[in-house]
Amino acid sequence: MAIDVPETIQKRDSLKQQLDDIERKGRGQKKVLHKLNSLLLRLISS
Repeated sequence: MAIDVPETIQKRDSLKQQLDDIERKGRGQKKVLHKLNSLLLRLISS
């Protein structure tokens, strides 16, 4: 079985981009959760 190098590289690059997108979304969600936690703590303590 022959490996199609350009196709393999293209798939690899596509997967890297998908992973970058997932990591970026994860960081955004963590920021939102942190803000919500901060707001809840302020509400509870007031």
